[in-house]
Amino acid sequence: MQKQQLAKSFENIGEDYDRFRPGFPDAAAGEILPSRVSTVLDLGAGTGKFTGLLFTRADRDARPALESLGS
Repeated sequence: MQKQQLAKSFENIGEDYDRFRPGFPDAAAGEILPSRVSTVLDLGAGTGKFTGLLFTRADRDARPALESLGS
């Protein structure tokens, strides 16, 4: 499968994935950030499910990562 075709294969099932895939436990974010921080940056966030937990531990408003599907 070509890279672009593989990247687009997730487009039509994203909502189902978000709805049915279990989230991460709060304790997982606590292991990485045991106390509040000013800013969070999640590189390689993937689906972003874990990123949401990290954002709850930051003082600043968080912005989701943008990932390029370009070649």
